[in-house]
Amino acid sequence: MITDEKKVFEELSELLKQAVVLLESRITQIKDKQLSPTISKVNQEADFCLREFQIKSLKTYRDTISFLSNEILNNDQQHHIFLLPNTRKLFDIYARYLHLLKNCHSDNRRALTCIAYQLLLCKDLEDKKAYDELLLSNKDLLDEERYTFVDFANFDYAWYLRHSDLAFRSTRDLFKEDIINKYSNPPVKIFKGQNIVGLYASLSEICHGNPYYYYDTPHNERFWVATVSFMVTSYVINLIDTYFLNKVSPKDFRVWLNNVNKASNSMISIWRSKRKQTA
Repeated sequence: MITDEKKVFEELSELLKQAVVLLESRITQIKDKQLSPTISKVNQEADFCLREFQIKSLKTYRDTISFLSNEILNNDQQHHIFLLPNTRKLFDIYARYLHLLKNCHSDNRRALTCIAYQLLLCKDLEDKKAYDELLLSNKDLLDEERYTFVDFANFDYAWYLRHSDLAFRSTRDLFKEDIINKYSNPPVKIFKGQNIVGLYASLSEICHGNPYYYYDTPHNERFWVATVSFMVTSYVINLIDTYFLNKVSPKDFRVWLNNVNKASNSMISIWRSKRKQTA
């Protein structure tokens, strides 16, 4: 077991970089998935929407992990609290995947959910042309599902949230032990995830600049950054493999996960030691 904090985080950083490689592999596999030559126009539109959502989500996730893998090597403890808002982004991406699996009964419904979410961006940018083009490019899907979006002038976040029936649910609704256990076997020893709602809430307060969550004297923020990064990444990859790539715990994931669990013993030992010192 490694007992030097600097060496432990060098090992954790390397494992996060390996996670970047795993995520890149999943992005490539999603891009390269072959469609049946007899697929209908409706299913083509749904597949494109879902594929685009997943690729953009995983690229965002991958690049965030890549950033954190370098930043946790910074030994300036005052620096680490400013990394925590980026870990909330990981939770947000994971939560949207949970919603698509739990609350959408079909790929068509998942695609509609992604379209509605993308339309929010069109509205925020005041881009009516992009709004209309997105709806037109998915006309067959919308007709099949008998779903009609309001026109650009009447579309806003309030309508999306209250009337669309396509809004992503809150993390409070999704981060429940039974849901996580169903869609992402919790395989990382570092953190079992029973109180993800509380952890997410704390990260959100830090992200929103709540002054009562800021301390002049650093605590163990770097350990939390590593913990959340490994925990959520293991959930995301497990979910993608199982439900979107139809693979059960492939070898590259098993090897990485085993190495993470080994490294976690050293991290937890040092973390406990530092907590005793500050108690």
